[in-house]
Amino acid sequence: MPTLQNQQLPAYPNQSTSGKGINWAAVSAVSSIIIFVLIIAVLGYWWLVIRPEVESQPPIQATSTKQASPSAKPATKSSEVDEKADWKTYTDTKTGYTLKYPKDWLSGTCEDKYLFLAPSKDILGICSSEFGGLINITSGESDYKDYISQFDDLSYFYNSSKKEITISGKDAIRVSGKYKESSNYVQKDALRIEYVINQGKGKILILNYYSKPQWGDYSKAFEKIVSTFRFD
Repeated sequence: MPTLQNQQLPAYPNQSTSGKGINWAAVSAVSSIIIFVLIIAVLGYWWLVIRPEVESQPPIQATSTKQASPSAKPATKSSEVDEKADWKTYTDTKTGYTLKYPKDWLSGTCEDKYLFLAPSKDILGICSSEFGGLINITSGESDYKDYISQFDDLSYFYNSSKKEITISGKDAIRVSGKYKESSNYVQKDALRIEYVINQGKGKILILNYYSKPQWGDYSKAFEKIVSTFRFD
C-alpha cells in the first residue's frame, strides 16, 4: 500500500511551474510613473496652450431679449432741438411784421424807423448812419425794381453774391459781399448782407447786416433771424 510520503501532490493553480515569478511590485511602480508623467503632460499642455487662448477671448456679453415698446419715441438729437424756441419776439405793428432774435441780444429803435439788433451795446446801432449798427431793419418808400437796380454792379465787393428769393410770400433779393475799400460809411473788409423785400405799392423793407472785422462774425445769427421773419 503506498504511503502518504510516496505520493506526489498536485501544484496549486497560481503557482508557476517555470521557475521565476512576475515582479508585480516593479510593474506597479512603472505604471505609476507613466500615469504621473501623463498627468504632468496634460497639465502642462493646458497651462501653456489652452489657458492663454481661453484668457485671451473677450467676455461673453449677455444678450437682452427685451424689445422696445412700439409706442416708444426715438430719442431727440440735440441738433434737432429748436434753438429759437426761447428767442424774443419783436412785432412791428406799423409795417406789419414779426421776427425773433436771441434772448440775450439787445434791441433798439431810432426815429420810429430803424430797428437795431446786436449782442452788445457798442455795436447795437446809431441814428446818424445808414449802416450804423450790426443789424438794422427799416421800411421805405421806393419802387422795388428801381431800388435793387443799384446791385447790378457789385464791383465794390469781393466774394459777392446776388440771389432772387421769396420771404413770407413776397419777392425779395439777397445781396452779400465784403467791401474792397473804405469810404465815408463803410470799412474795408466789412461784411454786408442785405435783404430787400418788395411790399408792393411803392414800399420796400430792408434787412441789413453790416459787420466790421473787429466786431466779429454774427452772419449765421443774422440768417437765423431772417428765417423767423413773417408778415402778419
